[in-house]
Amino acid sequence: MAHARPPLSARTTVLEPAQSVPQTPASRMAKEIAMLDCFSGGRIISGFVRGTAVESLHGGLDPSENFERFQEAHDLIIKCWTTPGPFRYEGKYYHYRAVNPWVLPVQKPHPDIWFPGTGSPESVVWAAQHQHLYMNLGALVDVTEHWKGVYIDTATQAGFAPGPEHFGYLLRAEIAQTVSDPTEIDEELRHLLVALNC
Repeated sequence: MAHARPPLSARTTVLEPAQSVPQTPASRMAKEIAMLDCFSGGRIISGFVRGTAVESLHGGLDPSENFERFQEAHDLIIKCWTTPGPFRYEGKYYHYRAVNPWVLPVQKPHPDIWFPGTGSPESVVWAAQHQHLYMNLGALVDVTEHWKGVYIDTATQAGFAPGPEHFGYLLRAEIAQTVSDPTEIDEELRHLLVALNC
C-alpha cells in the first residue's frame, strides 16, 4: 500500500526507528533503510540495536550468539550498501545464494549508524572501532562519562579522534499538565519504569 507523504524540509534529519539487528533479516534491513534514505533525500540515520536475551529467545535464537550475529548482520548490511550486486554471501549465521541490493542509499559510503546500548564493554568498544555514534541509554551521568572515556581510548587506538557527533545520551524528562507535587510525579514515573523494566 502506498502512502502520500508531505515533502520533508531540507533542514530535517530522519531518524529511522532502531531495529534489533540480530533478529531481523540483514538483507531486508539493508534494503529498507536504503529505501528510507532515498525517500528522505539522503537524510536517514539508522539505529542498530543488539537486543537482549529475551528478544533472542523470542526469535528462536541462542542468546549467547547475539553479539556475533549482530556483528555479522552489520557487516552484511554495510556490504549491501556499498557493493554492487548480485553477490553470494556465506557467513556463520547468514547464508544467501544471491544478494542483489537493487536499492542503494543516497549517502556515501552509507548512512550514519547510531548504536544505542546500556553500557556493555564490548558494545562500547565495538562502536568506537567502527566509528559509529554510541548512545548510552538511561545510565547515570558518571557511568556515561566512564563509557565515553572507554570510547575515546578505543577510538584513539583505532586511529581516529572522536567528536561530539560520536556520543549520545538518553535524557529522561517528566512532563505534567500542571505544576504539581514533584514527589507524586516521581512516584508515578518510578512505577512506570519498574513496570517497563528500565
